[in-house]
This record gives sequence, structure tokens and C-alpha cells, in this order.
Amino acid sequence: MITQRTRGLPLMVIVVGIAIAALTTPLVIAAQEEGVPDIPAGYYGEITIDDEPADIGVTVEAEIDGEIRGSIAITEEGKYGSFEGGGERLTVEGHPDDPSDAEVVFYLDSDDFDRTKITDTDPETVIWESQDIQQIDLDVSDVDDRSPVVDEVTVNPDTTVDPSEEDNVAVTFSYSSIGPAIDPAKTDVEITINGTEVASNERVTIQVTETTTEVTIDSLKSNETIDLTLTVVDIEGNEATETVNITAKDPSSGSNGGNGGSSDRGGGGGGGNLPADLRIPTLGSGADQTAAETGDEIEFTLRLQNDGDMAGTENVTLRANGESIISEEIRVISGYEAEHTFRHVFTEPGEYEITAEGETFSEAVIETVSITGDPIDDPESEEISSEDGPVGGGGVSTDTDSLPGFGALITVLVLIFVTGVTIFQFGRK
Repeated sequence: MITQRTRGLPLMVIVVGIAIAALTTPLVIAAQEEGVPDIPAGYYGEITIDDEPADIGVTVEAEIDGEIRGSIAITEEGKYGSFEGGGERLTVEGHPDDPSDAEVVFYLDSDDFDRTKITDTDPETVIWESQDIQQIDLDVSDVDDRSPVVDEVTVNPDTTVDPSEEDNVAVTFSYSSIGPAIDPAKTDVEITINGTEVASNERVTIQVTETTTEVTIDSLKSNETIDLTLTVVDIEGNEATETVNITAKDPSSGSNGGNGGSSDRGGGGGGGNLPADLRIPTLGSGADQTAAETGDEIEFTLRLQNDGDMAGTENVTLRANGESIISEEIRVISGYEAEHTFRHVFTEPGEYEITAEGETFSEAVIETVSITGDPIDDPESEEISSEDGPVGGGGVSTDTDSLPGFGALITVLVLIFVTGVTIFQFGRK
């Protein structure tokens, strides 16, 4: 009995060894196919803007193939990251599908200026490598400060005034700055009445602050045309403009065409006030850059003028070579222009004619831009899985065949069971 068990023991050891090998081999192969995750690279160094140390709070970003792979905020003037052990660095992740010569491209971003690509680095070219720790000095020039923004224009009572009922009109321009502070001393409003420029006098009162400019014009006269052009300037000299047109209408000359209605927006039988009449002026629209790379964000500025007597809201569509890329609503107060900014990221290289089209005005060419670089994935086209299963390849599959080694595990368990039964029967003999 003892002899039989001793003879069966080596056979059992061999079978168990084969079973363990068969069980672990598919898992090892699966791990090799998926690849071991790369260890991020870490960068640090000096950073200057227009040959001056970069300010605290500015953010340094690193991109590979148009995708942000890491960022760090400057906490010491003129430096980002640290060489010291345990110090924070600009950590840049790699992807298994990145090419071996994947280049790291650096950008600066701040509340005080637009996101800017850094073209002057030392060393000149930075190739991503796993576990790479090195000093990369950065210098950027020609940073575009963010200009002030005119947020709102309020006209009281309206841009068309009846002097027999109202003898004054008040205009309030509200503005803000996401960059350098507004300079009230440089901010100015130009006023013309019937084509003649006027300054503050007994009829015109102007008050300028860091957030608003208020203009009051008294003693309105019939058939006066008043044009106001605000130029708001920040301490760095960046500026924004806004224009308002006001008409003092003579009731005797603005007939209602006979037996018109009494509505203050025009009667049923005659002239009345015109509805919103939107158009794109000849000047003022365009792009902040006409040559860019795939993945870069481009700002398209559109100016709309309302020649009607009513405020209007227009759904405006921006097209690239005839294909819609973005649609947004723009509201324009009667009698003046409004400026709206669209933002778009191109994922394919090529020449694109950018046009704008509204519900009430015909298509107009805004700009032509040239995009270079390799095609990239659309940053907004994230794959989302639904409750019913994967969508577009996303989601999680419940198919057991997709689990590495699962089929082999069943096979090994069956093998162990059969072998064990065989040995047991052998031992009884």
C-alpha cells in the first residue's frame, strides 16, 4: 500500500506542474501583448516670457500628438518644476501607441494672456522617453495679452427716442478684463451728433470707471443722430471697442402712414419701427490666426450689425468648406454692432474657407485658414457606452472569451480532475 502511494506521488507532482504552467502561460502572454505601462517622464527648468522671468501662477503644459499629457503651475518666478529629489516636476505621460520619436511640445497658459505655443526650447527638440528626467529651459515671446471685453450695453429709454416724450438718453457700457486691469485714464468714448464730434459739456456727461462708462445726453432735438464709440483700454494698451447709434425721431416727420395703430413698435397701417435687421459689416470679422496645426484652437470673430429698430437674436452657423462646425445664438441690440467669438479645433490638415450664415442674412466669407500637421482624434468625440451594451467600441464586454486565460483555466481544471481520478484508481490497485 505504501509502495503504491509512493509510486503515484511523482506522477501527481508532474501533473500539477503541467497544470500550473498551462494556467499561467496564457496570462503571461496576455500581459506581454497588452504591454507594461511606461513610466512618465519628468521635466523642469527655467522659463522666461519676453526675456523676463515668468510670473508665478502661469501654467506650463506639455502635448504629444496634439493631446495634453501633463501640466504644472509655476510656483517660483522664472522656474517650473524642480530637480531636487521629491520635488514636483512637469510629469508627462506616454502611450503604448506613441511612436518611438514622439516629440513633446510645450505651451504656456494664463489668465493674463492667450494660450501660447513655446517654440524656443533648450534642447531644441524634446523626444519623450520613459523615466526621462531632464532640464528643459523654455522661452516665449510675442505673447498676446487678453483684451478687455465689453460685456453689455444698456440704452435708456431706447436707441430711438421721441424728444417730445424723452429729453435725454443714457448709455451704460459695462466691461471687464480677464487679463491686465482696465485703465480708466485711457478708456474713452467718442461722441458725434449729426456728424460733429462733441465732448463733455452742458448737454453731455461722461463718467468712466474700471468697470463701466456712463454717458448721458440731455436736451435732445428732433432729427438728431447720435453715435457713440467706446474704446476701453487696459494698462498694457490692449483695447476693445463698441459702437451705439441713437436717433432722436421727429414725431411730425415720422408719420404712421395715416390711420396706423397706436403700438409704440409701429401701427398696422404704416411706417412704425423696423424689426431687427441683421447683417455682417464689411470689416471687423476674422480669425486670430490663419495658419495653425491640427489640435490648435482657433478663435473666429464675427461682427453683426442690427440696422432695425428692435433687438434681434440670430442663430448663426459657422461653416468650414461648406460643412457646419458650430452654431450659436447671437443677440444684437437695435442700432449697434455686437462682436461674438467662435472657437474651433481642426483635426484634419487642409485649407478651409470659413463662412458664416444666419437665418436672415446670406452666407459671408469670414476667413481662410491653413491647417498643417497629422490628423488627430476629435477631442469632443468621446466614446460612451449605453446600458444596452458597447457603443462605437466603448463600454465593457461581458463575453467570457475576452478574459485572457479563461478558456485555458477551464481546460486545466478538467485536466486536474481527470488526472486525480486516474491516480486514485491507480493507487487502489
